[in-house]
Amino acid sequence: LRVRTSILGAIVNSGPVYKQGADSEVTGDGFAAFAGAQKTRTAAVYVGANDGFMHAFRASDGKELFAYMPRAVAESARLLAAADYSYRPFVDAVPLVTEAQQVDGDGKLQWKTLLVSGMGGGAQGVFALDVTSPTTFDKSNVLFEFTDRDDSDMGNVVGSPKLVRMRIPGTSGNPDTYGWYVAVSSGYNNYKADGYASSDGAQALFLLSVDKSPSAAWAENTNYFKMKLPQPPGTRAAALTNPGVATDVQGNAVIFYAGDTYGNVWKFDFLSGLSATKAAEAVSKSGSAKALAILKDKNNKVQPITTIPQVAPGLSDGYMVIVGTGKFIETGDAATTETNSVYGIWDDLGSGASSYELGRAKFLERKFTGTGVTDGAASFNFGDGVTGTPPKYRGWYLDLPVAGERVVVEPDTRFGYTAVNSFVPPADCSANGTGAIMTFDNLYGTSRSARDYRSRPLSRPRIVALDLSATDAYTYTVRLPTGRRDLTVYSRPVSAVGGAGASDPTVAQGPMVATKIPAGRVGWREIKNF
Repeated sequence: LRVRTSILGAIVNSGPVYKQGADSEVTGDGFAAFAGAQKTRTAAVYVGANDGFMHAFRASDGKELFAYMPRAVAESARLLAAADYSYRPFVDAVPLVTEAQQVDGDGKLQWKTLLVSGMGGGAQGVFALDVTSPTTFDKSNVLFEFTDRDDSDMGNVVGSPKLVRMRIPGTSGNPDTYGWYVAVSSGYNNYKADGYASSDGAQALFLLSVDKSPSAAWAENTNYFKMKLPQPPGTRAAALTNPGVATDVQGNAVIFYAGDTYGNVWKFDFLSGLSATKAAEAVSKSGSAKALAILKDKNNKVQPITTIPQVAPGLSDGYMVIVGTGKFIETGDAATTETNSVYGIWDDLGSGASSYELGRAKFLERKFTGTGVTDGAASFNFGDGVTGTPPKYRGWYLDLPVAGERVVVEPDTRFGYTAVNSFVPPADCSANGTGAIMTFDNLYGTSRSARDYRSRPLSRPRIVALDLSATDAYTYTVRLPTGRRDLTVYSRPVSAVGGAGASDPTVAQGPMVATKIPAGRVGWREIKNF
């Protein structure tokens, strides 16, 4: 057997997720009581490793609470002990850990904390666990696995899936119902000849019910739904990112946006709810599938998308979809020097031809000035993208200024802006690569802070609100006669730093961003003789 120097396997493309209390962004009946009960739950850190396990460690001291090996990688576990072992991935993706509702044995909805993860290059598919009580985890807490053996269009999932609530329209006079689903794309390599290959290499978005019984088989349009995209047009393989999600005022997922390696931004429309019929029509316009946008550089070369699009409120209607382009996955990607970009695309929720297959001619161009902020006016007119007086645009874009610069880690959106970390690959393996921290206003693409260059690669940014109350930074503006006043919230993007450096910090803090939000009474009206 192979001599090992560590009990824990290599952690490469996965990453640790800390969890104690319930997610503050989740809402729903009974959630407040559930969240209150979880405040004292044992804090855990979850991470996938290439020893074949999803590990759960007690955050306070690192003691392992449990480890789970998905069945999809178990058949390859024997390779770990081989004397001639060479590295290969097993559980190599970042998990999602958040709250959702499941139907219990009495047919009642109960809040749970669920972990959902792909396996990266280890296997094609995803798995889900109930980690509500990590200290008592056992085999009954394994919810499901969904792999290419269940649907041959499933591939290698490298990004975090989403957990979403969907409205299911009632029929025959019955009221609407609601269910929770794992939203996950087919990812990469679903065409791979492994005995369960996709027949055409086309990509798909899956919605997997968290209420599927462990003993039940997967059945399309029963306990999962599939929205399949057209077959790739050329000989080059396609891959689809996991989706960004637009929600309605009740928190239900209504639209999914996902990008592919052909530069397409796909829109999956469920504004009317989820059913087999609506799944079949989710990407169809005028009888055929049409992308929301097709992203190409100034030389008309496709700009691949490999990170999850961010979704933010639009103007009075619609949503802004913020996405970066670039790829760093295959051999040869490091040597590419094509121009990549960051886009802010306005989905106006229209169904006409002018609302689909948008290209860069429809967007306002932004550029970085010598001071590292974007140029041009603070705002512009939104419209159908047709030049007029004044011009009206369907959004904005900015070409990244360094040759080979690209977006290969997921951005983050909060407080009206999006933080984007770029990456410039090194010339050879002896170097780290470089990058920059950037922030863009969601609507207009203006800089919220100056471009911040870094000499080492950066992980995904997280926008963190800063508590500056000790310095009296949370002061309000003077109250207007109506009672309205503004509150300034301070935040900054924070990222882990990769690569090697003798004295460099392991955490990068981007520039501070100030955002004004309305506070207090925003208006009033006098009613006489009431």
